[in-house]
Amino acid sequence: MPSRRSPAAFKYSPLSTYRSDIPVQAAKMAATIDHISGGRFALNIVTGFDAGLNDLFGNGPQMSHDERYEYAAEWLQLVLRIWPDDEEFSFSGRCFNVKNVRSQPKPLQKPRPPLMSAGSSPAGRNFAAQNADVNFAILKDFRYAAGTVAKSKAEGLKLAGKEPAIHIHGYVVCADIQGEAEERFRYTTKAMQDTIGTTAVLDSMLEGSQSLPEAERRHMMDGMAAGAFAVPFVGTPEHIVERMKYLSDAGLDGIAMSFDDYDANLKEYDSRVRPLLIQAGLRES
Repeated sequence: MPSRRSPAAFKYSPLSTYRSDIPVQAAKMAATIDHISGGRFALNIVTGFDAGLNDLFGNGPQMSHDERYEYAAEWLQLVLRIWPDDEEFSFSGRCFNVKNVRSQPKPLQKPRPPLMSAGSSPAGRNFAAQNADVNFAILKDFRYAAGTVAKSKAEGLKLAGKEPAIHIHGYVVCADIQGEAEERFRYTTKAMQDTIGTTAVLDSMLEGSQSLPEAERRHMMDGMAAGAFAVPFVGTPEHIVERMKYLSDAGLDGIAMSFDDYDANLKEYDSRVRPLLIQAGLRES
């Protein structure tokens, strides 16, 4: 959506600073992946907060928090022209300036692949409401799931006149015995934790802050190691499906799942968890 703020309110670098080929390349890559996957591609839009990574990829000076979402909105505006348009077109905006753009083939999914976002700040939530089909919510406690989902959907309705689908990130550890799954979860996320990598990611999120109490920092490191603060689904297939059913009844629309062992767990999910989800009416196939 176009910004209602005046141009004088922005502090963007000169237009030449921003690489206009990036959204064009992204649109073409997305269309290719959509074909390869048989129409199962979704685009997750992340504005980025780590100035070091921004420098690493040569993306120019780091913008302020809210400006990054304005940049993302124009980036997406260009992508959404590239996907459907059959004729060449030119685009001139605050950040991007391209001429004679044409892209084939088009994505398989119509009218376009789903768009996802995970903004939690006011600017991020507004961006998600205005632009995304799916917004990822932070679910800190199962007991408050219904309230969290209802609040997120009501905010989307207020900001954009539509209710977004609300998803969360889940970390799945499945075993025949509940205690076995819990022990695997402890072993993977605590005993075998990559403390160097976890510390680096956490410090980048906290901008290198060392002021957190040690107990709170340890808790955050454990949460980061367990699927980047994902909701744990740890136990037998029946227990996992029961927890997913609870969240579905609370209004949740979907879960992006990660596993402690992808090779083994994807097969286990397909053979043992997915049939129970179909039986519970949580999946069609």
